[in-house]
This record gives sequence, C-alpha cells and structure tokens, in this order.
Amino acid sequence: MRRLINILALSVLVGSFASAQDATSQLKAAAKTGKTTFVLFHASWCGWCHKLEDFLATKEIKPIMDKHFTTLWWDVMEQGDKKSLETPGAAEYMKTWKATTAGLPWGIMLDRKGKSIGNMFKDGVKDNTGYPASADEIATFMKLLAKGAPKMTAAEKSTIENALVEAGKKINH
Repeated sequence: MRRLINILALSVLVGSFASAQDATSQLKAAAKTGKTTFVLFHASWCGWCHKLEDFLATKEIKPIMDKHFTTLWWDVMEQGDKKSLETPGAAEYMKTWKATTAGLPWGIMLDRKGKSIGNMFKDGVKDNTGYPASADEIATFMKLLAKGAPKMTAAEKSTIENALVEAGKKINH
C-alpha cells in the first residue's frame, strides 16, 4: 500500500513538472498570438506584484489588456518552500534583460520576434516603475503601453490611466 501511495505521489509530482511550461516555451507560444507579449516578473511574497496583478485583472482593464497583449506572469526570486513556484528559465531572462536588481514587479514588452519594445524602467534609467502609483510611474507605464499597443484607442488609454490615478490616490494617501 505504501509503495502504491509513493508511486501515485511521484506521478502527480512528475505530472505537475511536465505541465509547467518553461519561460522559453511560453515566449514561443505568445509570439504565435500575433500580439505584443508583456512579460511581468513577480513573486508570491511581493505585495506590489499582487496589487498589479489585481489591477490588470479588473473588469475594466482586463479586456483592454487582453485585446492588445499576451501577458505572461513569471515567478522569480522565491525562497525556501516557495522555490518550486518559480517559472523555469525566467531568472535567466531577467539577467539577459538586465533586470536582476530591478525589484518586483518588473515588466518588459516584446514584439512578435521577441525583441524588446520597452520595459518598466523609468525613461531608460535603472529605476523600476513597479506598481505604477505615482504620477511619474503612471506616465512611464502609459508610455510603455503605448509602445506595445500603438493601436490602443484614446478611450482605452484613458480608462487605464484614470484607473491607475484613482488607485494611486488610495495608495499614496
């Protein structure tokens, strides 16, 4: 009986590893959608990451993001028993994109060929926007969205920007 339980536990574990797509496979699949890929790095312990995830999932924002982007959420910088949550290969991409000291959340936009369109560093400086709550962070985030989705309408941009401003008021006060 114990042997059967061990075999079942091992098969579940192997199945979960097999179903977890590595970062490179996710990028290849995203490129096939024909949309700009928005890679967002986050971690289970990161409160600002959860705020950004929740914001992008709201009923007002999610349809706009889904229309223009294929968004990939990659877990990085986990520790201890959470290390298994990390997206295989994501840490290497952070190194490639020179974001290992950026802090979280951090994101990058990629065209269909995987070339960087822009990232969440403020105006090219190694200062991460993170969750866009202040006026300059929101401006940086909106510039990034405009680069990644040049066909985004003025109304869509306004919806996102106004929602960020309102959310920022709650955070900054």
